[in-house]
Amino acid sequence: SIVKSLLKVGVEPGQILYVYSDLIAPGMIKGAKDRDEFCKTYLDAIMSILGNEGTIVMPAYTPQVGRFGVEFDTEVTPSLAGLFSEYLRLHKNSIRSNHPLHSVSAIGAKKEFFCRDLGTSDYSWNSPFQRLHQVKAKVLSIGLCPGYSLGLSHYVESMCGVPYIYNKLLVWPSKTAGNPDPRKFFASARHLKLNYKQDFTHWAKLMHKASQIKGARLGGSHVVLADFSRAFEIAAEEIKSNPYFLLDREPNFVYGEVPFDGPTFGHDGVKVEGSV
Repeated sequence: SIVKSLLKVGVEPGQILYVYSDLIAPGMIKGAKDRDEFCKTYLDAIMSILGNEGTIVMPAYTPQVGRFGVEFDTEVTPSLAGLFSEYLRLHKNSIRSNHPLHSVSAIGAKKEFFCRDLGTSDYSWNSPFQRLHQVKAKVLSIGLCPGYSLGLSHYVESMCGVPYIYNKLLVWPSKTAGNPDPRKFFASARHLKLNYKQDFTHWAKLMHKASQIKGARLGGSHVVLADFSRAFEIAAEEIKSNPYFLLDREPNFVYGEVPFDGPTFGHDGVKVEGSV
């Protein structure tokens, strides 16, 4: 059933898939005795189609680092991005990138490309997401609403420079087996005082209209496949005229406060008005 649904939405040999999942939603699997067997069934099904040239990339996010200030180590810090994400992180053949907040795990032919020799930003140039965009990956969601197949929204926001986010310097080093990376890491973060929620309704409609999302039933839920590059292009085109395209409303910016802080006079070293 899993293989048939994946084939129906367009999963093909040699593809690169960025995968979001809620494996519980489709239902239990007959004969799977524990979590590992449950997840292995899905991984084997996907890889049976992708073959030796295919690659799976999954989020291995660690929001506990930024929220509670815990240390991050690629080898030991668990992913909080779901059951399948943690299973892939621990798989003997997978590797993990080293961003303290938004790492990814990958398995397959091009896993090194997405997890090694990266920059220190989570979503900007030389991030795993920029490289997924570069190679025209597909976004696969399993057991989630169709909006999750558009899970590259933070990458879109970072690359398009929308005004409700900023680059946050991280105080937590990235470690691997206890060895710290000496570089400074940063992350695309939202201004916490702003009141808004993400809303992908219009984005999803435009993707459907362009025939760039395809779904199929799987048990009690769905699998959905979307094209990464086309999703980015459609969102970026809308952001060109409406920077709040991915939100439910324009944020409640306050004049005089960052990022709507007005003239720089008095803050930029210029002390005499008109001296410039």
